[in-house]
Amino acid sequence: VDAYGNARTDGGAVFDVVLESATFAALGFADRNVTNWAPDQRYFVRTSEIRYIGNGQYSVEYTPRFTSTYLVYVTRAKENIEGSPFLIDIRSGLTSAEKSLIYCDKPAPQCALLTGEAGV
Repeated sequence: VDAYGNARTDGGAVFDVVLESATFAALGFADRNVTNWAPDQRYFVRTSEIRYIGNGQYSVEYTPRFTSTYLVYVTRAKENIEGSPFLIDIRSGLTSAEKSLIYCDKPAPQCALLTGEAGV
């Protein structure tokens, strides 16, 4: 939508998409009300994979490295779009050697994962 409320179809908008891991911050059982969740500063992802797909719609791609509940903030001109932030859950699935990566948080001399082949 442009500054006058008209639908844009030319794809010229600039968006920012940020995922922040979140913790249920209210009393009682965890629910899906986004206002009851707060960023917990464990995981943070800013995606740059935003592309215009036509008819005023955009596609966003990201690959989370950690399972968590995330708040997804979608902004345009530093203002949240309608409905943002969104609440999503990233959960582990079946392990696939072809799609698995190994990360080591230590410097190379201290990391025992310098070489290796997945699925062997």
